[in-house]
Amino acid sequence: MTETTQTLEQMQAEIAALKEQRLQELELAAAQRELDQLKAGNIPVDAAVGNAAIAGEQINDLKLARVRQGLNGLAHFICGPIASVYYGSKTGHWLPTLAATGVAVVAVPVAVIDFGFTLAVAPPLASCLMMCNKSSEKRRQLGIMMPEQADALIAKVTRF
Repeated sequence: MTETTQTLEQMQAEIAALKEQRLQELELAAAQRELDQLKAGNIPVDAAVGNAAIAGEQINDLKLARVRQGLNGLAHFICGPIASVYYGSKTGHWLPTLAATGVAVVAVPVAVIDFGFTLAVAPPLASCLMMCNKSSEKRRQLGIMMPEQADALIAKVTRF
């Protein structure tokens, strides 16, 4: 009787280990499918709910990816602080605006020496470069090349 009990316990342990292994395989397969969808430019959605189940983080990533970098640079060149706040509110990514504010605080004492040139150039340049770099990073992560592709994905996601 003891030998049978040990055999049953061993079999139950093996079954539990196989179940755990199968669950890990299924999770890995799901992660691989999601990665393949992202590489193909598709945003994975929850099938039960549809397009309304897109995570807010994915929407924010798409907002960053659709920043037109040339227009971003031009806007920062023409009116730096306003452009920085505009792009911060448009994308929800406020770090470039905060960094530009920090650069401006540091540039104020230098402005006395160089007649304000550093104050006029450094903060908008810092904000613009940070926003462009973040936008390029999100495009690379999403596997898209142009902001128009991000616009199309947002249109696909937000369509009801």
